[in-house]
Amino acid sequence: MGSPAHRRPTRGAVWSSMLQADVLAGLAIATTGLAAVVVAQGFRKGAAHEIGPAYFPSVIGAMLAVLGAGLAVSALRRNEPLSRPKTGAVSVRPLLVLAGVILFAALIEEFGLAVAAFALVFLSALAGSSFRLLRTAALLVALVAFASLVFVVGLGLPIRVFPT
Repeated sequence: MGSPAHRRPTRGAVWSSMLQADVLAGLAIATTGLAAVVVAQGFRKGAAHEIGPAYFPSVIGAMLAVLGAGLAVSALRRNEPLSRPKTGAVSVRPLLVLAGVILFAALIEEFGLAVAAFALVFLSALAGSSFRLLRTAALLVALVAFASLVFVVGLGLPIRVFPT
């Protein structure tokens, strides 16, 4: 008889531990996609050459549903035993990224794209495993230049790039 670490879990143990991250994520993505398709049914769909308001949400929703189902099925078909999510200390890294996004939204109208992007890029870079100031500054300059060209120059959106 093998050691406890190498034993395959019983069917009951596998079933009770199926709430692993990939399965839940796949189901959540598939559910979101199906919800988008259902909500879009209230609008005119149109066709590929004459797109109606429901066309884009329906197509993207269907793609999300298929992707989510594929992720969930792929996670269930693995030969490795399913494990429960680890509990313990909460990582601060996702909170830094979330804080960057929130600050971006709060700062863009009042202080412009450059300041808002600085908050987003700097806090998100701090969340990474290897923060490098020069690389982060280069990313910030490239992001502000690209976003300015696309949104301000190309699309003509009234977004301030720098604070006044």
